[in-house]
Amino acid sequence: MRSLVIICLVICQFVCYGQSDINPHERAFTILEQVDATPVQREKLKDLRIKYKDLFQHLSNADLEKQVRQRKRQALLHDFKTELRTILTPSQIRSLRDKLQRNADSRKDHFKSNFRDLNLSVEQQENIQNILKSQREDVENVRNSDWSREEKATEIGEIRSETLAEIRKILTPEQFVELEKKLAQKRQGRPQKGRRPGL
Repeated sequence: MRSLVIICLVICQFVCYGQSDINPHERAFTILEQVDATPVQREKLKDLRIKYKDLFQHLSNADLEKQVRQRKRQALLHDFKTELRTILTPSQIRSLRDKLQRNADSRKDHFKSNFRDLNLSVEQQENIQNILKSQREDVENVRNSDWSREEKATEIGEIRSETLAEIRKILTPEQFVELEKKLAQKRQGRPQKGRRPGL
């Protein structure tokens, strides 16, 4: 039971964090595909993907307050976890949990790499992590919308700019200069495919 709760939480975090143009829920199911499953299980996982993709899409398009949307998302994740338990064996769940944990660890490394050497206080770290969590949720909602790709890219760019402005208020001028240097190095260090390195 505990491992399923961990899986659900990590999937929720993973779903909220991604940076590609793939639907965030699709990324979560991409990890599910890495589980060594039987043909029957794969068929059931495929049906689960279709069902929850539609449910999450409907939720994202619904005109709801943020807190209501989050409660409904949690309820969907609970239902997803329950159905997943009926498809996968305990050893498959452990394998999935390990893969999801590795993804969660890589996100922690992402935070550390951007904010390492900035000598953040505990309060600054907590505030920034809360801002980034909110950013992930906003970006997820945009990605799940029925907007065009160009509209999504524009809106996500604005969200990231707003996030950087909020973080700037938390950092000292020296810390912000250092953060901008790190982000600029990342932009120069990887090929651009229509998106810039995010926070």
